[in-house]
Amino acid sequence: MILQKAFFVLSATFAATRNAFLFPENKNTMKDKSLNIFIKAGMLLLAITLLIKHTPIIKAPDDVLGFFTGMAFALQLFGVFRMTPAYAQVKNFKKSIFKRS
Repeated sequence: MILQKAFFVLSATFAATRNAFLFPENKNTMKDKSLNIFIKAGMLLLAITLLIKHTPIIKAPDDVLGFFTGMAFALQLFGVFRMTPAYAQVKNFKKSIFKRS
């Protein structure tokens, strides 16, 4: 049951990022269809956190587990944002700020 929950979370995250879930009207808006390092790290961190949470041998405080779960979701959201065309605009804006100074 523990592995089923972890597998469900990982498969749902993979399906949401693999298919153009954010932009169903235009399938070509995603820059690259492969998973980037942030999504992979978030999925790994979430899987480890869920395994630690549901393992009776390892006792971890709920605050620590909540922190790592939040970090995993934040990494995944940043990874999805990085795959969108809006990230290129943010990147160009940051470059223009440093060119001015």
